[in-house]
Amino acid sequence: MELRRGEAAGLYYLELVPEGGGAALPLVVGMHGRGAAAEDLGGVCIQLDSQRYRYILLYAPLIEVMGDGIRYRWFELERANTTVPAARERVIAALRALWDRYHVEPRRTGLFGFSQGGVLTLDVGLHLPAEQALAGLACMSGRLFAADDLDAALARHRDQAVLIIHGTRDDRIRVEEARAARQRLEAAGLRPEYHEFPMGHEVTSESLAAVRAFFRRVLT
Repeated sequence: MELRRGEAAGLYYLELVPEGGGAALPLVVGMHGRGAAAEDLGGVCIQLDSQRYRYILLYAPLIEVMGDGIRYRWFELERANTTVPAARERVIAALRALWDRYHVEPRRTGLFGFSQGGVLTLDVGLHLPAEQALAGLACMSGRLFAADDLDAALARHRDQAVLIIHGTRDDRIRVEEARAARQRLEAAGLRPEYHEFPMGHEVTSESLAAVRAFFRRVLT
């Protein structure tokens, strides 16, 4: 695969595209977790499908200095009510810039994320206008953010394809939060695909197989 770097609406990203890949490839946009970076999702993309999609792996906008260097986060837990919506708007702006740049429609775009990136995956996908609904949202080890306008957002996206994956041994975001997200979506009329795996706050070959199958189904 070819590796490129870019920027869209103020967010930096890594692009992974098959060598000689044409402009007609579907777009799969990924968001890393807290204390990580876009590079951490490279291996995930290889296991999903290295030849089917153009991957755009976004860097979160907030810097986090850790012992081994600079990392990033999407929002601040203590101020989630303001920092999650702020991150949402930045990601939506980046998506619109990417659609223009690569001439890909929203319905041929998948969004996935891990941990904080999973939170943003659901939040962003459910807050897009109905005419810009994405092909699919894959939330890995995340949760559903209780936005003030969540009911209205869900009402606009009852047909949205959603995948929720969580570990039963996750000690950072408890599996009960994933179950609650599923129940909230179902109560609003959505039909999320839901999987639990005997794992912690992580990705495994088994969980990635579910993500791969999901994107193969929704990104035809």
